[in-house]
Amino acid sequence: MPNVTVDFSRQTCNPDPAPADPGQATIFTFTLVNPNLWAWVAPSPVVLTSGSAQFPAASHIDSRTNKAVLFDRNTDATPTQYKYTVSGTNTSTGAVVTIDPFIQNQ
Repeated sequence: MPNVTVDFSRQTCNPDPAPADPGQATIFTFTLVNPNLWAWVAPSPVVLTSGSAQFPAASHIDSRTNKAVLFDRNTDATPTQYKYTVSGTNTSTGAVVTIDPFIQNQ
């Protein structure tokens, strides 16, 4: 289960691209670097800009861990990158920040 670290203050995601597990369905988790300053944009903080066949369900926030979760079928015949956005809200100012990284299916 690949984990992506999301740092809204620096506007980065690590790794980028986020690699899917080779040859199998993958559940991605996304972890906030500073959860005291940032909150996920609910209910779906991770949104794919394409590839709906590979990502059949919207992302969600796991209330137990405060991680965003995204399922990837990862059935592409060839390696393919998918652009996604991940959004968070600054809990002090209310400002919304969006980052535009990639997922790499293998």
